[in-house]
Amino acid sequence: MNNALLERLRGFQIPQATPLAPGNFVVARLRGIDFEGMIDSPEFGFTRPFDPRFGKMMVQTASHLLGGDACGRFAFVELVEMSLLLDRGVGARWKDATELHNYLVGLSASKMSLLVEDEALFTCKLYSFTKPDLVTAYFLWRRQEAALASLDRYSTHVLAKDNNAEVVAKLLEGLGALEKEEILRQHGIEYPSLPAWQRTGAAVLLGAEQKVTVETNLPPESEYASYLQRQID
Repeated sequence: MNNALLERLRGFQIPQATPLAPGNFVVARLRGIDFEGMIDSPEFGFTRPFDPRFGKMMVQTASHLLGGDACGRFAFVELVEMSLLLDRGVGARWKDATELHNYLVGLSASKMSLLVEDEALFTCKLYSFTKPDLVTAYFLWRRQEAALASLDRYSTHVLAKDNNAEVVAKLLEGLGALEKEEILRQHGIEYPSLPAWQRTGAAVLLGAEQKVTVETNLPPESEYASYLQRQID
């Protein structure tokens, strides 16, 4: 994503105590605090570089935010964060951004803490978009970032077995995706064959009769914008 568009998206972030504009598309970005450290800590027994159990915990937490007072209708789940598209009637339920922010942080933290059986906290940023194409651009950005982060995490993990963090950073500096995949191949990992939700994230949808659906095989990036538009409409 180009920097101009990224800056434009940031311009739609909602300041604290701001009333929620009726009819706007509100997106919440919830990021786990030191979740990377939690995954890497032997204390928790998670598998590195990606633990399916932890991934499922994140999906369960996102599902917990769909419907009800949280007003979530669609979520994109990454390794250590999630983005939640809220119902367009969210402004009628919550007085302002501060109240909604605090509720989402508390609800997500309580659910994830129960699943991890330890303290799990989130930060939250709220965005208010006036047009559906901006929502699409936001979720395209998050998918792209999720893909980059996943590949970097796998590459860092295999190289860290024989090198310190400084050397690993230098080895990966300036490398493209195909070069990093080749590094993984040399270490016995066929990256494109790994489960899709580890590489590009997963989606959680709220359908008819408040039924929650989890999608772990998202459409290819060329078709992802169309997929997103169906969730927004």
